[in-house]
Amino acid sequence: MTKLKEMIHLDYVTVKPYFTTKNLLLLSAMALFLTAMSANMSSGMGVGLMVATLFVGYPFALGDKSNLDALYITLSVERKTIVQGRYLFTLLLNICAVLLSLAIAALGLLIGKLAGFSSGSGSEGYLASTLILSAIFILVQAIQLPLFFKLGYTKAKILSIVPFIALMVGYMAFMTMRNIS
Repeated sequence: MTKLKEMIHLDYVTVKPYFTTKNLLLLSAMALFLTAMSANMSSGMGVGLMVATLFVGYPFALGDKSNLDALYITLSVERKTIVQGRYLFTLLLNICAVLLSLAIAALGLLIGKLAGFSSGSGSEGYLASTLILSAIFILVQAIQLPLFFKLGYTKAKILSIVPFIALMVGYMAFMTMRNIS
């Protein structure tokens, strides 16, 4: 259990330099703007979950770049522990992303309402949209993570974009079919 906690902490330390105040403020501002303008919490949630999905790949990218596999071998960390640690890190990152995205999206709705962009609450069905968006991004991550483990980040980065493309194509097809009906 201790090695598992250390693995999660190592992944956090690996990603932490990218959690700068500047980056977080920029992403928060984008989520606030999209939520306020669309008067829909899903816009802000989508930004937060997409960012989390991108951050999930960072430990793999930095591991490939810095050859962290050699470090794991020297520390006698089993492959099973590395895999479990990465998946738990991903779960914790997703939970944090959902909670922060909800807070930012709620603030975006308030700002949009005060600025007169919307008269409704914009939070109708927020639980359902949160669950659906979370499930979609977790599905994307469930496709990406095994690819990263099997092929390494460098070889799998092109393949890992396929779920994003499929998601966008599926969304556009859904919206087109919805507008036709």
